[in-house]
Amino acid sequence: MWHAMAVFLNQEFADEEIIVDGLHYVSCKFSRCKLRFRGKDEEPRFSQCMFDDCTFDGVEPPPSASALKTDQRARAAL
Repeated sequence: MWHAMAVFLNQEFADEEIIVDGLHYVSCKFSRCKLRFRGKDEEPRFSQCMFDDCTFDGVEPPPSASALKTDQRARAAL
């Protein structure tokens, strides 16, 4: 059965625990958030989002999350 995913566009989230099941985020920024996937709906989709010091529970971090953490570590070493 097909159903539309809820879409969040250009939103900023900070210091939150977010259940991401069945959601689609586009150009959003997450700061110090815990993103949780409970497996009760479709896996979330992240398009052009930024992640700053976030954790991922039950869902693979998007490639942009890994790149951001690597970039932050490089800056801290300077």
